[in-house]
Amino acid sequence: MGLRRKARHVSNTRWVLVSLSVFLSLLHGLLSQGPAPAPPPALDCTGAMLNLSSCLTYAEAGSNLTRPGKGCCRGLAGVVDMEPVCLCQLIGDDDVFGVEIDTTKALTLPTACRFIAGNRDASHRTTKQPQQQFEL
Repeated sequence: MGLRRKARHVSNTRWVLVSLSVFLSLLHGLLSQGPAPAPPPALDCTGAMLNLSSCLTYAEAGSNLTRPGKGCCRGLAGVVDMEPVCLCQLIGDDDVFGVEIDTTKALTLPTACRFIAGNRDASHRTTKQPQQQFEL
């Protein structure tokens, strides 16, 4: 019986050593990866908000305007050129401007401004039939 106990003890010792080795290897792998990368900086759409502020009278809920002013279309062109990622944030968040935005009407701004993708300089000009409309 002493031999069986000794064999069992050796077997248990080997199992503990193998388990410890695996654990230490995994721990070393986790620690050697370093810290997680920092989250990306928050999106600053202040400039885009200022550029689109002249569009508020057209896009606010309850507005009876049928077309935006020229300043709005120029502002839209500037945002598309410089900060296009801000468009979704500004249109989708009513709290940004402090007024309720009619999202459906705001999404018609490219059409109302006769905004042609690929020809942003002509966004404030009147064209008969845009070839490709910019869509948000």
